[in-house]
Amino acid sequence: MGILGKLSEKPWVKSQSDVDNLHEGGTFTIPTPWLGLNVLFAVIAVLFLLLSIAYYHHRIVHASEYQAAAAQSASFLDLCLSSGPTWFGLPKLWLLWVNTAILFLGSIAMQGLQSATRRGQADSVRDYLLIAGALTTAFLVGQIVVARQLAGLGFFAATTPAVAFFLIIALLHGLHVFGGLLPLGRVGARLWRGDKVADLRLIVELCTAYWHFLLVIWLLLFAMLLLT
Repeated sequence: MGILGKLSEKPWVKSQSDVDNLHEGGTFTIPTPWLGLNVLFAVIAVLFLLLSIAYYHHRIVHASEYQAAAAQSASFLDLCLSSGPTWFGLPKLWLLWVNTAILFLGSIAMQGLQSATRRGQADSVRDYLLIAGALTTAFLVGQIVVARQLAGLGFFAATTPAVAFFLIIALLHGLHVFGGLLPLGRVGARLWRGDKVADLRLIVELCTAYWHFLLVIWLLLFAMLLLT
């Protein structure tokens, strides 16, 4: 076969993949939706990894300056204001623990939704869908309340880099969580139209994996912010 024939091949078309499978090695067998989701996971992971590296870089570079400012500050807020861009701590808010627990419960609800979908239990699918959606919405609202609490305490993005990093991380993570609600809403719409539960299995499994992934990402970020 000439070079023009090679260039005209379409390995993503089933007829072409059947021909390719006759040769040694076969073709890539991962379903396209899962491949796309894994690529999305990689992009999101790199994004938050870069933010984490920037956070730790700022902390290490300015650690000595922060210690000097801490020795001369009478209060936590005075420390932030006096040390300016050199400070890297974050005030501990109990609502962050509540939000984390809510996100964890939402992930459990998504797992229940996936199990109910696999069993074909339409009533259970509706229940878990409502629970997962409500918990996810509660998490997003809780994150907004945390940002307002910080502002009420006098902590803004310009007050200390820790708050700036937290707001960026929380905003980006929240946007990804909100993005997950869109396909979940599509599941609810299709279920309301009377689609069979079996037809919803793939999108529910994708959403469940996405929820678990965002939970792991948040747990790692929350631990980073909590321990530093």
